[in-house]
Amino acid sequence: MIGFEMATPIEDAQVQQFPLEIALKPAQKQEFDSSLTVHENTIETLTSLLEKDYPSPAMCDFFNQYCRDSARSRIVIEMFTPAIERILKHNTDFVKYMRMRMLVQEYLLALDSQNADSDVVENFIKRMHGSTTFCPFLLVLSNLISVCLSGIDELFQYRKNVHFQDKTNCTVYEEKTDSQLVCYAKILQRISTFYDWRLHLALVLQSVPFPYLALGHASFMKILKNVVKSFAADTRCEVHRTMLAIRENQKGWLDIFCLGGIFCDDDDDGEMLSLTVKKCF
Repeated sequence: MIGFEMATPIEDAQVQQFPLEIALKPAQKQEFDSSLTVHENTIETLTSLLEKDYPSPAMCDFFNQYCRDSARSRIVIEMFTPAIERILKHNTDFVKYMRMRMLVQEYLLALDSQNADSDVVENFIKRMHGSTTFCPFLLVLSNLISVCLSGIDELFQYRKNVHFQDKTNCTVYEEKTDSQLVCYAKILQRISTFYDWRLHLALVLQSVPFPYLALGHASFMKILKNVVKSFAADTRCEVHRTMLAIRENQKGWLDIFCLGGIFCDDDDDGEMLSLTVKKCF
């Protein structure tokens, strides 16, 4: 049936989803007792169908669970990458398709867990941008930023609601979420290195759209400082202005990182940021 569906020029999206749901049902029924091989065989079958369509919510849940349980599996790269790239290039509404956004998040976190290449996430972002000066896929940037900001917010929402009586379990959980937080921050840092993406990223981050607790996380803020420094080093005044607060009663990135700011830890960096922005004012 799968081979027939792939060879048939079906245009109806609902009809296209039917073979996907049929192929997924056996794995769902055996969710708790299937072997890893059964799951991987199911994933291989399903991903061949995703060449023509997006994953359904049920498929996203199944793939998400695999990414969480087998984050270091090579299947994450070999099988999921084409589907993730397609989502990032063509998705227009992560609010409507929340499970697809969660799938992209789990995929990126799984990439970050790969042993073979510590730069695998950075290389993926670079490939999504492309080798040209301007990324040809306009939706990639906004989708990546949305995935990161949502992921960061969710991490701190979960932290507020999770309580451990065992100190060891608490430490393990904090280390895991710290690693995930750093992963999202590094993606934002990589985005900031592209000239054509930097202005849009700066505009989105101007309001400092992070949970209050994130601003007190040393590793996260260290990476964010590099993002802000890339804004300061840009030649465009439009980018420099995004380092100022949007409203008088709010703090902008200059207030946070420059001389006298709450996270100013290096006078040279603070002076560099201040002097660069003064060129525009």
